[in-house]
Amino acid sequence: MIAETFENMVLPITEFKKHIGKYLKELTSPKILLTHNKPSAVLVPYEQFKAMEKIIEKQMDLELLNLMEERLANPNTKYVEHDEFFKSLGV
Repeated sequence: MIAETFENMVLPITEFKKHIGKYLKELTSPKILLTHNKPSAVLVPYEQFKAMEKIIEKQMDLELLNLMEERLANPNTKYVEHDEFFKSLGV
């Protein structure tokens, strides 16, 4: 998915701050922002972020489906009503 070398992906935060407009305008692939030579954040083009978000949502759906199938396979599983669940969370 990411064909860039690590050297092309990293960007010191001070350099990013100096030329923020340029980097945002030219952003075509993820950049790892470094603070004191340590990764502190990742800057991702918006379209790539939206694609990642869809993948994460699909993964969450699959995990929920697997959980549902496990619970349906075990009839002795104790279920909690929605209201009781949310109350236990303080919501």
